Amino acid sequence: FFFLMSGLLRFSIRRFSVSSSVFGNALVFKEYGSPSRVLKLEDQPSTRSSDSQVFVKMLAAPINPADINIIQGNYGTSTDLPAVAGNEGVGVVEESGSSSLKKGDWVIPSQPGYGTWRSDFYCESSELVKIPNDIPVEYAAGISSNPCTAYRLLSDFGNLQKGDVVIQNAANSSVGQCVTQIAKARGIHVINVIRSREGKDLDKLKQKMKDYGAENIITEEELVTPEFNSTFKSLPKPKLAINLVGGSSATNIAKRLDNHGTMVTIGGMSKKPILVPTGALIFKDLTFRGFWMTRWIEQASTEDRSAMLSDIASLIKDKKLKLWYESVPLNSYAEAIARAQSSHKDTKLVFKLN
Repeated sequence: FFFLMSGLLRFSIRRFSVSSSVFGNALVFKEYGSPSRVLKLEDQPSTRSSDSQVFVKMLAAPINPADINIIQGNYGTSTDLPAVAGNEGVGVVEESGSSSLKKGDWVIPSQPGYGTWRSDFYCESSELVKIPNDIPVEYAAGISSNPCTAYRLLSDFGNLQKGDVVIQNAANSSVGQCVTQIAKARGIHVINVIRSREGKDLDKLKQKMKDYGAENIITEEELVTPEFNSTFKSLPKPKLAINLVGGSSATNIAKRLDNHGTMVTIGGMSKKPILVPTGALIFKDLTFRGFWMTRWIEQASTEDRSAMLSDIASLIKDKKLKLWYESVPLNSYAEAIARAQSSHKDTKLVFKLN
């Protein structure tokens, strides 16, 4: 048996400035801890320090599990405090300075951990990536994490081809929704494993998943029954398993992999280690990997990232990638974050900022 541990990487979450020509507000934490205790909505002064700087008004920013973990001090990154919370979001250029950007361009931070739960800021154009502005603002706000993670998983692991099979747990999560739909656009089958719920709630969730194209939906309990093989006898065995949960759930999807298959871990919702029988490693020659979108962004070229964002935007415009968002005002942050931390969630909450 073995278990996977995440390493620690330090990056700087953008801090707010101390002098000002424009006043907005931001969600700030000055120590690590529970968001309900350490997050405060504060006035945030912004100032331009050079003619080259761009003034950005934030439009929207999602609440992701990574945001909560960073505030708690339980993520693979650390930061200087105080800091503005929020890893991703979309803004609009209001003043372009001497940069090549134009007023009205939509932009996202070039690196994670920028501090996006704020109304506005000045920055250098090199800290921004221009994205299409003809997709819904909520989609644009969340484009750099879950859709990109799903895109990379399906592109970089398992050498997947049309007709191949992927199995994933937490299939109704935001990443899982993206995996299902991007895979379908590529002709790849997905076995979607979800946690069981009370009767009507389970039926409602399954129908919602079917509405965006999900097939082969089973519960964690059904995953381990003898009937699994007969249920999916028409499909090849999975070449890729995507694990967001850990614990026995990860073990059980790994057992369904074909020989030489790969399991990629991108989360650990259960907070339990991944246990894999020795026989699966020896006789099936399985590979176990981890993936962190932050690291990919840090190492990728601008061209590769832009191509990925363009592909995802095209899927959104073609209605081949549908996600569920609910907009909430920044001043309702306490209630919104509490909701985001609740179980059985399949709708992403997004702060509407301007």
